[in-house]
Amino acid sequence: MGQTAAFDDAVLLRAHTPEHIARLSEPGDFDADTPFFPNIGARARASVGAGLEALKSARAGEAVFSLMRPPGHHATRNRAMGFCYLSNNRG
Repeated sequence: MGQTAAFDDAVLLRAHTPEHIARLSEPGDFDADTPFFPNIGARARASVGAGLEALKSARAGEAVFSLMRPPGHHATRNRAMGFCYLSNNRG
C-alpha cells in the first residue's frame, strides 16, 4: 500500500456511523460478497484518501482519474456490502 492522504475521522462520520467504522476492525465477514480481511479498515481508509485527493486536484483545475480499491459505491451509512467498505458517494 502506498502513501495515502491523511484526513480526520470527522470526514468518515459525515457518511458513516461510529459503529460502522468500528466494525471494520472486527473479524467476521460483512455479507456473502464482502469478506473481512486483516487491515481492511486501513485499506478502505486509503481508498477514501485517494478519492479525497482526486477531489482536491479536480477542484484545483487539474484533470484527474481515480481508480481505487476497495471501491465504495455499495457501502451504506451503517453497513459494508457489495465488496465496498466505506462509501465514496456521500459526504
